[in-house]
Amino acid sequence: MARRDAGAVSAATGKLLTGDYLREFLTSLEPTVLGRTFDSYSGIVRTHLLPRLSKVPLSKLGPLHVQRLHAQMLAAGSSAKTVRNVHALLHSALDRAVRFRLIPANPAALVRPPRLARREMTALTLAEARAVLARAEVG
Repeated sequence: MARRDAGAVSAATGKLLTGDYLREFLTSLEPTVLGRTFDSYSGIVRTHLLPRLSKVPLSKLGPLHVQRLHAQMLAAGSSAKTVRNVHALLHSALDRAVRFRLIPANPAALVRPPRLARREMTALTLAEARAVLARAEVG
């Protein structure tokens, strides 16, 4: 009882797979977010998370799984921005799992997503600026 009151994780969650938890998390989000946002979240879960994490027991999911997820996505050609979006959704889902006492800590919180590449700002050439201004006067 003391362990339960201190926030100990339920032993019954040992068999819960990450994929099953993510599907349940997604279902619970549907009434709380707008349609396009839900479609985006659903696509992230279906395309990136389920293929790589669905068979891992939620109680065994660790930072190394999250780090490998990032590496696999980058190796497959995903942009750093996409990896960051996937990480953010996974982090949110696992935060809820912690609040629901399904896992003791959020493994995604221990992994940093890749940094976004800084793009150098380029100015218009004089000819391009004149073309834009000329187009604006006509329109």
